[in-house]
Amino acid sequence: MKKYAFLLFLLLIIACKETPPEPSPTAKDPRMYAWTVDTLKYPGTFQTFMQDIWGTSPNNVYAVGGTDIGKGIMFHFDGQRWEPLRLVTTEGGTIPVGIDLHAIHGFSAINIFAVGERYYYDPLTQQFSDSSLIIHYNGTQWSEV
Repeated sequence: MKKYAFLLFLLLIIACKETPPEPSPTAKDPRMYAWTVDTLKYPGTFQTFMQDIWGTSPNNVYAVGGTDIGKGIMFHFDGQRWEPLRLVTTEGGTIPVGIDLHAIHGFSAINIFAVGERYYYDPLTQQFSDSSLIIHYNGTQWSEV
């Protein structure tokens, strides 16, 4: 049995040899992208979970998701850095609190929709419930549809 384990180990080492990188193209292809790693962190939270991303250009990109404290969040990228958007009323936005965002899509820079859930708490029954949520950006502000 040890003999087979050794052979398996040897095959694994041989299979994991590094392969040389492919040569870069000499002419710039418009379909080639330069990817970079970036970290999105919402202030006051431990974890940020992003679920969808959409943009009109490299200088106008949106990402939506949530946090470890159950808060729907959205970030905007202006070509230089990601900034959290203040969507809910407690942060100066126009959307009542208690939201979670799952997806975003638009038709132009001034016609963008994000969807998710709205959470409610009924203090009489001490139960949580939720409903669908759609918010819209008209080029000036986000509002609930």
